[in-house]
Amino acid sequence: MPIQDPLLFTEALLLEKLGPAPTVSRVAGFLEESPTTTWRRIKEHQFQTLPSGGTTRISIKSLAAFLNRGCDYELTHKRGRQPKPGKAK
Repeated sequence: MPIQDPLLFTEALLLEKLGPAPTVSRVAGFLEESPTTTWRRIKEHQFQTLPSGGTTRISIKSLAAFLNRGCDYELTHKRGRQPKPGKAK
């Protein structure tokens, strides 16, 4: 039976760092990107939001899935951008 690599970011770790329902600005600070980029990730359905009447909050489960999906993103001027296919870092 092969041993799988453990998840880098567990939901428990993210709960400890960000709380149960982090805001867009808090997630942007954690990812070291601009809030505009985090909003774009919500629009592109990379993050799921929690139903609320006021401030938009991001689901910890969707944040953990985003961070553990295995596809790195390039950080340029605090904007997350995926590397172009075929290009090495």
